[in-house]
Order: sequence, then structure tokens, then C-alpha cells
Amino acid sequence: MGYAGNNYLPFLLPLFHNYRKLCLDVIEFLHPTSTTIDTTLEQAIAFVLRHRQTWAERLPVTGSDPNQEETLDLSWVPLCWRKAVTGRHRRDVPILSGDRKDYVTTTFCYGCYLGPTQTSRSIKDLDRFQVAYVNQRHITEQKLLDANISVINHYNRFMLPKLWGSGQHASADGMKWDVYEQNLLSEYHICYGGWGGIGYYHVSDS
Repeated sequence: MGYAGNNYLPFLLPLFHNYRKLCLDVIEFLHPTSTTIDTTLEQAIAFVLRHRQTWAERLPVTGSDPNQEETLDLSWVPLCWRKAVTGRHRRDVPILSGDRKDYVTTTFCYGCYLGPTQTSRSIKDLDRFQVAYVNQRHITEQKLLDANISVINHYNRFMLPKLWGSGQHASADGMKWDVYEQNLLSEYHICYGGWGGIGYYHVSDS
């Protein structure tokens, strides 16, 4: 069991091959039903039965038609079974297309403090693991800083900022951020009445 990752599925496939039709007939006859409101396993069983005539090593969980509503939710599959069931170790079932839409959606998700789960409930054909994957693998502190600089530089090309000032003057303002007391950057501030760190911001007149 060691080489299989403590997973017995690879040993079942050779035995299941000769009894595939019988097993599917039994499942279809028994019609397992969830005892809770979570019906993702029922949907997975129905998905397999709908494709019982398909002879392929793996089945795509998302249809080729982008307007197709059918998307199989495999969030219930344990991580140890992920590789055997979906061909991936992680729960990123939908393949990242690299489309700009993925990054815009992720920016909207975390920029509005919604989170992947709430965002996936609000946007059609979106998987929460896909949003989390983009954030964990493609978003870094340095990239956010570079994006911030790029937006500011492009904004300064417009005429409107130049009407407010020449850009040669700036004002400074401080803001207290809550940090742990046992921290080299933390100190007690009488003005703000608590522990924290002060961040100073310089705002240009433009």
C-alpha cells in the first residue's frame, strides 16, 4: 500500500474492469441517496451513470461548451484520493486557462473581501478552488506592489491629476496598525490609546 499512497483504488481497477457493467447496474438499481442536504456525491454518481457508455481513462468534469451549466463538484473527494480520481494532487479540478478573466475574478474576490467560497456562489461556472489556486500560486507581495506602481504611473498620465497640483508637494499622515505586543515594531501609542505599529503615508498633491 506504500507505493499507492495508502490508497486502495489502484488495486480495484483491474478487478472492476470485468465487472464494470454489473457494478454500474447495482448502483443504478440501489440509487444511493444522501441523508443530508449535501448531494454532491449523488451528483457524482449520476454523472458516472450518464457516461456509462463512454470508454475513456478519465472523464472531463466540465463540458467543452463554455455555456454548459454542468460542472461536477469534487470538493468532497479527500486529498489522498485526489490524484487517483482527478489526476491531480490538489483540489484544483478546473484547469487554469490562463485567461485574464481568472485574474480579474481573483482580484475582485480578495479585493472585496468576499473569499473564494462566496465568490463561487455569486459567479456562474466558477470553482472556489480555482480562485484559491490563482491567489496562492500567482499572487505575491512583490507582484501586488508592482501592480500598484503600474496603476499609479498610468493614472498620472491623465490630465485630471495635473489639475490638482504639480506633484512637487506632498503631505504625510500616520495610521496605527494592530500588531502583536511581543513584536519589535510594536509600541504603546498614547495618541491612539493602544499597542501597534505606525505606518506613515506620503500623499502627493497630484
